[in-house]
Amino acid sequence: MNVALVGASPLLTALQKRLGGECVLAVERTTADHVAQVAELAVLDLPAGEAREFVRALGARNIRVLDLGPDLRMSQIPCALLDAEGKSIISMPSAPAVAAFLACAPLLWRNIMHGGRLAVMARCDDAAWVLEQAGFPPARMLTVPLPPQGLTAVVVGDVGNGDHDAAAIRRAFADAEEVRLCGPGMQPDLARVKGSATGEVSVRVDEISEFVVAACAIDEVSLLADAALGALRQMAAS
Repeated sequence: MNVALVGASPLLTALQKRLGGECVLAVERTTADHVAQVAELAVLDLPAGEAREFVRALGARNIRVLDLGPDLRMSQIPCALLDAEGKSIISMPSAPAVAAFLACAPLLWRNIMHGGRLAVMARCDDAAWVLEQAGFPPARMLTVPLPPQGLTAVVVGDVGNGDHDAAAIRRAFADAEEVRLCGPGMQPDLARVKGSATGEVSVRVDEISEFVVAACAIDEVSLLADAALGALRQMAAS
């Protein structure tokens, strides 16, 4: 596949290294015509408000687009983390929203955590979009943009109706390839995930307060760069 990267960010730099010779263009600014001359896919990481018109111009030239910025995180645009195959335009969530999703989605699927109302401690405003893209019903959500030190995201929800002992939690995360579940008494640590495409998650169920607390630490560049590469390959293969 031939990929053009447009923008300037550590994430694009990491993705360029992963693409190697498949990256045929890497610029901060360019035109849709320029991209169409050399590439079949484009990855954008532009300041807020600059992507939509450029995406429309690329689409008119049959260029498939993965947007890493905030402009296309909306209900009608598929989430790159979940649904890239056969899509012409997809949007990547912010890294904190990815961390929040990795922390709570396996718990929500197994009804260990109830999804009716959630408190998300993360520097993002797109966590609700990711959960809805995954098929979860809309939740009443409070977002607090200050996760505890050393963590990328923390999600707090009510205890669900499913089993919620340690064995049930391990089963919930057994198929989550992007996640390493911390052992008893351990907390996620950014130092341990540095340079990795795997996040660390801890889960605590408090029977007295009836809360579930899920914390996650990820390398915001490495994990998203790998996710972006995987999404591009799915787009190119279809």
